[in-house]
Amino acid sequence: MKKFFKMLGVFIAIAIFGFASLWYWSFTSIEETKAKAIPFIQQNMPLIMTWDAEQFSEILTPEALAIFQSERGKKISAYLSTIGKLLGHDEPEFVQIKSSVNTSGNGIELAIFRVPALFENGSGLLTIMLVEENDEYLFHHIQLNSDFFIK
Repeated sequence: MKKFFKMLGVFIAIAIFGFASLWYWSFTSIEETKAKAIPFIQQNMPLIMTWDAEQFSEILTPEALAIFQSERGKKISAYLSTIGKLLGHDEPEFVQIKSSVNTSGNGIELAIFRVPALFENGSGLLTIMLVEENDEYLFHHIQLNSDFFIK
């Protein structure tokens, strides 16, 4: 019976150590992402909010650039720009890291942030997805929600 409890104790100790290690790795990964991504977002917000992809094409993923340059993307950008010039924004808030794989088997890891912002014609909430490539971030998806667009 003593041997059983010793084995059980060892198993529980290993499980606790494993969970603690996983939590620590996850926490440090998130903190590293926030430390690199938040300054990137803050630095590039005024440029992105011009909604002119020609001005910020080098900080977009190829997929995002293709969407911005499509006819539909140009119409959406023109519509979103009616909210007016960016007047200010809060600090980006980390939401989550999400992994995804496309049909060709290529995987990407998305860092998702929310940014409350104030524009000339109202306030809005931006949801931004970033992809890290070659140790730097690129914008992969930008979504703007605002009551301004409800007419």
